[in-house]
Amino acid sequence: MSEVTRASDVVARLGGDEFAILMVECDYFDSQAMLQRLQETLAGHGVRASLGMAMRKSGYDLQEAFEMADAEMYRSKRNRKVLN
Repeated sequence: MSEVTRASDVVARLGGDEFAILMVECDYFDSQAMLQRLQETLAGHGVRASLGMAMRKSGYDLQEAFEMADAEMYRSKRNRKVLN
């Protein structure tokens, strides 16, 4: 993960095989590029991963953004299982 994150990003292990990246001052397009780079880098290391992403917006705090990203990750995981 350190191959694709910036110095200003915060990477944290949530537990088990779950990680989170807090990307500071990152717009939607930059976050999509990061998501793509992360997926490609993990795949390049033989790691299959389900990723979720959410933007913190006005009216949402970080916990709500985290919950939205977590839900997106589980949707991605379910979709990946259906395709395999």
